[in-house]
Amino acid sequence: MKILVVGTGAIGSCYGGVLHRDGNDVVFLSRGNNLKSINLNGLEVKSVKFGDFLINPKATDSLSMEWKADLILYCVKSFHNQNAVPLLLPAIDENTSILTLQNGLGSGDILGEKYGKNKILLGAAYIDAKLRAPGIAEELGGPFKIVFGQQDNKKSVRTLDIKNVFQSAGIDIDLSEDILLALWTKLTLICALSGMSCITRGSAYEILTNPKTLDLSWRVMKEVGVVARAKGINLTEDVINKTMSQFKENMDSSSSSMYLDLISGNPIEVNVLNGVIVDYGKEMGISTPINEFITSCLSIQDNRAIENKFKR
Repeated sequence: MKILVVGTGAIGSCYGGVLHRDGNDVVFLSRGNNLKSINLNGLEVKSVKFGDFLINPKATDSLSMEWKADLILYCVKSFHNQNAVPLLLPAIDENTSILTLQNGLGSGDILGEKYGKNKILLGAAYIDAKLRAPGIAEELGGPFKIVFGQQDNKKSVRTLDIKNVFQSAGIDIDLSEDILLALWTKLTLICALSGMSCITRGSAYEILTNPKTLDLSWRVMKEVGVVARAKGINLTEDVINKTMSQFKENMDSSSSSMYLDLISGNPIEVNVLNGVIVDYGKEMGISTPINEFITSCLSIQDNRAIENKFKR
């Protein structure tokens, strides 16, 4: 399969690297030092699940009109959407599917407005990974999984083909029959993990073994559940309990990419995570005090990072 990976951070590098190793024609859309390193030294993936390997894929910061993708993996951070979305155009034809793995909510709508909703597949990536250095991605253990589906929840030839390609590479992939529930379930986890990690500067282990921050994490998740159910998403208390169990099960290895961005002085995705719960809550008259506190406090660091990064 011809696959374009947009965003060669930890997630794009790990999934794209494994797919390339399995024989797919994978092109990485990258930039800066990451692009230079991949073109000079290859892309190195250090993985608990797959072992360490080095590939030498095509990496570029501009796409040729001649090469068209069967599948685009959209893995950029939300604060890059404005610049990243138009870059996909040369690789898209009538047969291209775009699978967004961006955290939070909203990327499917943004991509759909530009390229048509029928092309968009929604996905949730479950992977604990980080970019160790330009051109070097590290997968730290735990799940190496994608849950994805069409927005109408129907199975199709294209979604089954995509599932088979990922399975062939050894990636755990689930074709969901309720993709919005899957996205909101991950949002529940990430609002707690990322929001609480950033506000406390603590690890998942520290947060979940401290009774006070464990209680706050529960309250973050429960607020997400109330908002989700008000929007017609069947995010039940049972689903939230299972999500917390998953959080606890992986607390020794879990890390938050938003926290890594925070301590690196980069913009953070709080507005599409905890912030979107606050926004939806206000629209429906639902109080979300813990998510609002997290979003408000982290807005200072986010605004500072955006000012430094984009308005120099």
